[in-house]
Amino acid sequence: MTKRGWKIFIVLTVFTAFILTLFHWQWMTGFLIGSGASALAYRNTENYVDRTISAQMPAGTAFHMMLNYMIWTVVLVIAAVLPNYLNILSCALGLFMVRFSLIIDTLWRKE
Repeated sequence: MTKRGWKIFIVLTVFTAFILTLFHWQWMTGFLIGSGASALAYRNTENYVDRTISAQMPAGTAFHMMLNYMIWTVVLVIAAVLPNYLNILSCALGLFMVRFSLIIDTLWRKE
């Protein structure tokens, strides 16, 4: 993702978190932890792709995907176990924030 994509991600995350705070603070905290996990999983994928391109061979694909699924699972389980502090549905929404940012960045690109 480009610097512009990360800026879109940050603006979307802050704006959405502010809107969710107006309803329930638990929605905001769940959303923020989901967004953080989304960014972490994306960085993991980005590092994997960089290592694969530099080595010219895919290595550790199963571990990489398993790590991403573990990140998503841990975040959702924490949100399910702590419903007084985190909302699981807003956490799931946060897990899609990088994807939303990539889509918006692609649609607004003027080339």
